[in-house]
Amino acid sequence: TPDGLRTLRLLKQAFHRGLTFKIATSITTGRANTVTWAIHHKTSRSGGTARYGWPDAGYFERCAAECAALGLMLDDEGHARTDTP
Repeated sequence: TPDGLRTLRLLKQAFHRGLTFKIATSITTGRANTVTWAIHHKTSRSGGTARYGWPDAGYFERCAAECAALGLMLDDEGHARTDTP
């Protein structure tokens, strides 16, 4: 889908800029100083949001917002913007 392709491009941009992961307190385990997602990813093909899987009607929008918060954006043609940090 167009939303899926846009999300893929944003996630690739995040990976190449080293923004996919961060050191923080894990939401799932509560452990401090552990590797966590800086941008949440789907880790299951099913189970919905409760199992970090599909279906999840709001995922593409949330992912785009998390990417934007990290300065990751696409231009109108779907290419990585060069004016971001």
